[in-house]
Amino acid sequence: MTDMQKVRNRTESLLFSEGVPLHPNLPVIENVSLRAGEDVAKKIVALYAMAGLANGADGESLREWLMEENGWNYLSTEDKLKLESVSLSQTDLNELSWKQESLYALSWSGSLIGKMIWPDSEANLESVFDLIPPEKPIKSFVRNFVLRPERELVEELDLYYCLHAAAVHPELWGRKDMKLKMEVILERRQALEWLCSMSIEWKDIPLDT
Repeated sequence: MTDMQKVRNRTESLLFSEGVPLHPNLPVIENVSLRAGEDVAKKIVALYAMAGLANGADGESLREWLMEENGWNYLSTEDKLKLESVSLSQTDLNELSWKQESLYALSWSGSLIGKMIWPDSEANLESVFDLIPPEKPIKSFVRNFVLRPERELVEELDLYYCLHAAAVHPELWGRKDMKLKMEVILERRQALEWLCSMSIEWKDIPLDT
């Protein structure tokens, strides 16, 4: 079992080294229940499709690809509707564009990247795209996806939990500038919370601070 206080101590040291304040009243994480690696791999496929829409990919082509490789049911009902939509609003497209950060975090969870960049800038997914569908067959990608050890996943979740709390409490910063990107933090945290909360659906993940 992961010692959550040791996890928090590690987070505090990391935040200090980056000049980020730690919220003094933030409780440690409890009740972690990791999802299976294959479920995380399926979510990566779904997120790729959603991010693809935001970047100009044709929804019908994405749908045909997913149907051919038996990945269509990896998408939620809401995602399927977006993929089948004739036209999406600019608000929808903006929201979908940030899904690349959730995709990035889940790719990290399976060691497809070594270390996530600090959330003061957006992720570069060029190296990830070579390692995930459609560059790899969906079936083998899902079958071979292996999660990092639980301790590493919980440590990263706690870090983004604390980063989120720092970002929404400007009074903690004093005269220091807050250079974190809120959208990046939110998307990565949602992905990590979902990964560590097996009983909660993606759309219902709480992001309290």
